[in-house]
Amino acid sequence: FSMSLGVGRLRDPKLSPALLGFVREGLRFSFSNSDPEGDMELVLGSRLSFLSILCKYANWIKKNKKHKDVLQNDLLQRESDLVNHPEFSDVHEDDIAALEKFRSALGLEESEMLKSAQSQCETVDGSNIDDRTESVEMETRDNLADLQSPLTQETNRQSRGSSAEGIRSRGLSSIRSSLSPLYEEVKGDESVSAPSANSSSTGIPKRRLNDDSQISSASVGKTQSTFDGEVSNSDEESDTESGTITKRSRHSK
Repeated sequence: FSMSLGVGRLRDPKLSPALLGFVREGLRFSFSNSDPEGDMELVLGSRLSFLSILCKYANWIKKNKKHKDVLQNDLLQRESDLVNHPEFSDVHEDDIAALEKFRSALGLEESEMLKSAQSQCETVDGSNIDDRTESVEMETRDNLADLQSPLTQETNRQSRGSSAEGIRSRGLSSIRSSLSPLYEEVKGDESVSAPSANSSSTGIPKRRLNDDSQISSASVGKTQSTFDGEVSNSDEESDTESGTITKRSRHSK
């Protein structure tokens, strides 16, 4: 069929209406999404790729201004139905590209309606992606909080307990360092005083010196008693010997 059209103008003027009818029918098929053999509907825009075949005949159509205007009106009507369809956002980018290529082949400008609709879809999709991303992040944080193990909770409690114990220990140490030292009270005349700068280099307290004096006195007293006892015994022995000698003298007389 395309070979019979010739180059440039149509060889047979009767082919012009037939060519227009063929392209219009191809345009209707490209925008449809119904299955003629059944009730199942196809994905919206899934047949727009057929327009790439119709681009081969656009060269003869655009040379006839009347036929070009007819196709332009048909195209605007079908594009309006496509944009207003609830599933327009599901149309694939390659199918939209095939539609734009067909418009360019007919010598038509870019569709402002398609451009505006695509911008709105991109904005809505972007906001939906942001909402889904935020929702996923919040759900992830909640799941992490729920999955916190009892061991981690116990570790946190032990850490808080250790910190509190350390604070109490530092407080007690501070209180002890601020208190003045206490000295043990001693009975009798013995007394203990705090070490002063005048203390001897040996650092022996007075109580220790008094104790040593008492021990020395007791030892001397004990030695003196022992010595007195020995002297007394010697005197008794001398008296005994003297008595014995006297008795012997008397007997000899």
